[in-house]
Amino acid sequence: MEIERGFARIAEGQVHFRSNVGANGGRPLVLIHMSPVASGFMVPLMEELGDSRPLIAPDTLGNGDSAAPNIENPEIAYFADGLRRALDVMGVKECDIYGVRTGAMIATELAIADPGRI
Repeated sequence: MEIERGFARIAEGQVHFRSNVGANGGRPLVLIHMSPVASGFMVPLMEELGDSRPLIAPDTLGNGDSAAPNIENPEIAYFADGLRRALDVMGVKECDIYGVRTGAMIATELAIADPGRI
């Protein structure tokens, strides 16, 4: 499996993400890392999952190669909204989501705010 890197532009700037190349289609799985690491943390899991489905692992705002938040003291809802906006740019209308620690909090908040997508 090959993992490629890309960027989606939102109001704060570019959101960096990793995705698998050659996935067989189906519902994407979005993998959200804990803070303060980046999407590289998810690469071993992505390799295990292989090309069974589309995989997207973004760097949350302020981590890795993604732009910093544009407000002071952002809360989880802000990061979930940033993820929602990045997924919009990527054309991801529906997905499954997996998060680790802070990423799980962001994933839960996104599922509450946008239940039709998750």
